[in-house]
Amino acid sequence: MEAEVCLLFGIVKQCVLANDFHSYHQFETPYRTLLYFSPIACLLLSTCGFVALITANISRESHSMEDGFVCCSARHSLDLVVFLHQIAHHSTVEANMMVSNVEFNTFHKIDRELYAVLVMSLWRDPVEAMQIMALWLWLERVGFRNVVKKILSLPTILVNELADEAAACLSCITNDQFVYSSENNDIPLMHTLMEKEISLKFVHDNRLIAAQGISRIINEVCVRALTDIMQLAVERNAAQSLIDSQKLMAPSFQQPLYYPVGVPQQMVLQPRTQETEVPPEARTMFVTFSKGYPVIEREVHEFFTRGYGDCIETLNMQEVQPTEQSLFAKIVFRSAAIIDAILNGVAKAKFTINGKHVWARKFVPKRP
Repeated sequence: MEAEVCLLFGIVKQCVLANDFHSYHQFETPYRTLLYFSPIACLLLSTCGFVALITANISRESHSMEDGFVCCSARHSLDLVVFLHQIAHHSTVEANMMVSNVEFNTFHKIDRELYAVLVMSLWRDPVEAMQIMALWLWLERVGFRNVVKKILSLPTILVNELADEAAACLSCITNDQFVYSSENNDIPLMHTLMEKEISLKFVHDNRLIAAQGISRIINEVCVRALTDIMQLAVERNAAQSLIDSQKLMAPSFQQPLYYPVGVPQQMVLQPRTQETEVPPEARTMFVTFSKGYPVIEREVHEFFTRGYGDCIETLNMQEVQPTEQSLFAKIVFRSAAIIDAILNGVAKAKFTINGKHVWARKFVPKRP
């Protein structure tokens, strides 16, 4: 343990004193979540290392350090986390002021890329997306490794699903009376991604610490690193809203007031009426699977046809390598009523296919 702490301290000290932002950022979390490029960070790291060494000698338990946190994997010492968090607060602000905006954005490059996916590609609300980013960064700081990096590597459709689950976590944090499931799979994609136990109950039980950490990250990281992207998204959304409103105000094709002499009325060009056929997007359901419990296309097809007959128009599993597992599928049903029957009034339904958990919800296409 002592050798690991000394090695970590040496690496970070060299990067900090040399202002080697690029090499520093190459380290995976938790190293990238340490304080930003200041000799003050060295002093803080020494303090954290000293506490970790003493605790290790006493408890003989493993620890990990993230940005002023000492996370006790066996005892989950949240009190110690809060204590060191408070010690680090003022030093972090001063350290951030010593870094230029270009250097700061370079350090948070992957965070900016993921935020851009949320607000530019997925058209999510810029303010809520910033809160989601802060939640993911907070999870990194309390021991869930490489959250941003993992999410950024996923297909956009899964990023959107994870953002929905993150929004549910934020509701847990802000609502004292939040009602959550007794099971640990109420946020199945996050549970799969984190490779550690996490649930809405975990978030709700630690909501006070989470709220403090997320608020701090928003103020000290997100506002500075993401505001320019947020501004672009707000301007783009405003322009799109103007276009949409102009389309609604555009005159529609009216029924002619007279007909040419000698031409039967039924032969005159009639105005187009709204399509009665329901578009595929409105008949599509999104299905996710648990990592480590692979579900194949035939199992999905048989499950729904056995219960609802010949109801599937197309079924598209996630394209993966032969040795990899599909984590989601999109199913287009012949009728939108089938989706209503499957979900039975809930936003997300859970099923078991051959002993493997599957979650289904109505597909929400991203805006063009």
